[in-house]
Amino acid sequence: MRHLDLLKEEAEKNLITAMASYPEIIFSSAEQFAPHKLAHFLQTFAHHFHQLYNAHKFIVDDEHLRNARFCLISAAQIVLQNGLKLLGVSAPSSM
Repeated sequence: MRHLDLLKEEAEKNLITAMASYPEIIFSSAEQFAPHKLAHFLQTFAHHFHQLYNAHKFIVDDEHLRNARFCLISAAQIVLQNGLKLLGVSAPSSM
């Protein structure tokens, strides 16, 4: 996606930063036999997503910004689904 550089809002940056730490959290949780680390990460990650969702509109006139935000949402969905699956927790596919 060429337009991810449009994601400049603090809430967007916080979610991206949290997402970037996901692989390290998975590794350290597994290495230390500490699933609570992953659970805590997912709770914090969901909080970041909630802040973004409450602070910004996703359907905006700027097509490039809209697509970049939808890309971010899709990536966040993947992180949450994978993390919950690793913990053996089921989650609804929609609300």
